Amino acid sequence: MNKKKNGFTLIELLVVIAIISLLASIVFTSLSSTRAKARNSRRLAEIHQIQNSFNLYLLNNNDKYPAVAQGTYCIGVPSSQTCWGDRNMPGSDILFNALIYYLNPLPADPLPTRGWGDRYLYLDGVTPPGCVAGAVTGKFILWRPDVQPASDQDCLGKGFFSCCGTGGPCMNNGGLYCAYKID
Repeated sequence: MNKKKNGFTLIELLVVIAIISLLASIVFTSLSSTRAKARNSRRLAEIHQIQNSFNLYLLNNNDKYPAVAQGTYCIGVPSSQTCWGDRNMPGSDILFNALIYYLNPLPADPLPTRGWGDRYLYLDGVTPPGCVAGAVTGKFILWRPDVQPASDQDCLGKGFFSCCGTGGPCMNNGGLYCAYKID
């Protein structure tokens, strides 16, 4: 008498688990890429909103930017706080109060848990594009993309990649960031 057993063999179960694991890894990789694209889209929109806030401020204040001393400041952070983790970039009550009227709440970076790069910065000063000789002077919105930029392309097609300008966000420990000139 031939007794047939119902069920799966160990090999069949291992093959099914392997196939499910492969499909899951493909899906998670795709989701990760989609999240990064969504963060970049949000960054572009927020940079545009910040720029518009500065433009509205200029219209209402005789084409003058907020009266902060030359340097780099966290956007959306009062003077009593800092941002960019170990870079300890200062906040500014003057900048905070000037922009909050036009953009409330002031945006923070979409990936705030990564340490430095947790806020957008305002730079009134000098920054060298592409970490080469030659510098650009003016007013900038600075941010750090998900990956340390290696070319202007990494800066979302808006602005250029830069490093360690006088008063810039990486003057203490090195590193690269993106800069968008607003004046």
